[in-house]
Amino acid sequence: MLCRLVVPCALVALASAAASAQSRVDAEIAIHLKVLSFDRSLVSKARKPLRVAVVHRPAALPRGVLKAFTTLARRGLTVHRRPVQVRAVPLTGNWRRLLLRQADVVFVAGDIGNELGQIIALKLPTLCRTLAQVRRGVAVGVVGSAGRPRIVINVAAARAARMRIDPKLLRLATLIR
Repeated sequence: MLCRLVVPCALVALASAAASAQSRVDAEIAIHLKVLSFDRSLVSKARKPLRVAVVHRPAALPRGVLKAFTTLARRGLTVHRRPVQVRAVPLTGNWRRLLLRQADVVFVAGDIGNELGQIIALKLPTLCRTLAQVRRGVAVGVVGSAGRPRIVINVAAARAARMRIDPKLLRLATLIR
């Protein structure tokens, strides 16, 4: 009898942990998009809709990140009054050309190794979820710290990507120079 109760309880615990993890990802992605509204250069250079490319390794499709972006896009979230359009871009084939033609912003999903330098060289605004990637040259990261998201900005990378970030956001964020 005890076994019949333990297994469903364990499944409920796993399901709630997965839901909690997804809600954390949802919150971080919402903050990323809000951060983009503080980039004054997107007003003039972004297309309508604002196109976000989620780059990833071919074998590691970031389902949670894509789900969060598409959920927010469906809810009508906008950046500078532009609807958000999301596309997964695996790092295969002509991914550089695809980013240059079809992306206003690049979200780096997971560890992508040496390709990170090539993405940064494209001079597009870049976003990520890890401090290590921000230190390696991604412009803006929303990093989980002690259970709370924290905005981290690599000032040199943001400048190189021609981002003009509002001073209000710079005061709130952790800056890497």
